[in-house]
Amino acid sequence: MKRIEMEVSGGCQCGAVRYHATAMHDNSHLCHCRMCQKASGNIFAALVAAPDDALSWTRGKPSIWKSSALVERGFCANCGTPLFFHHLENGRTNLMIGSLDDPHAFSPHANTCTENMVAWFDTITGIENTGATENNGADWAAAIKESSNQHPDHDTTSWAVRGVMAERYSGGCQCGAVRCHGAWAVVLPVIWGQRCECDPASGIVAHLCYRPLLGGR
Repeated sequence: MKRIEMEVSGGCQCGAVRYHATAMHDNSHLCHCRMCQKASGNIFAALVAAPDDALSWTRGKPSIWKSSALVERGFCANCGTPLFFHHLENGRTNLMIGSLDDPHAFSPHANTCTENMVAWFDTITGIENTGATENNGADWAAAIKESSNQHPDHDTTSWAVRGVMAERYSGGCQCGAVRCHGAWAVVLPVIWGQRCECDPASGIVAHLCYRPLLGGR
């Protein structure tokens, strides 16, 4: 694997987390493993690695979740953008190519972990291309551009993160056997509910998640 000295920047969609690398590896690839599918919410994760000693976080810090004993995955806790896959023992961080300011710079060299490649993957390049966003509705595209909260594809000296961060809430039954939690309390205060034997008459305890909206906890 070749190390290439170059300047690379990127970050999350809302701009709360930004990174900079002074070197990259030539290992850009599409990983089809089931964990990367889940982590990216896609049929594959497009990745390219930066050496750990060349990578720095220039604004904010990513939140991290360990998907296994050997791997941690980073994301922005505010907007949810997946940012990286980090093997704890090989000294490099595989960045999500889509999070780079210039994703065109790293075309993939390989498909990896193809045991979970979707059966229709090879048909992707042959499907209909409907063109630019404006071709699918100029007024809609203009409204999105005018109201966009997305960080631009370059470093900024200062940036106010826009877009309201969802209120987080929690609740549960009286005995504590069932808990509910979530976000978007203002928009969708109830996500799920479960019956608990300590309060069978209520049927579900999801209504307890309303408490933050009513001033209680």
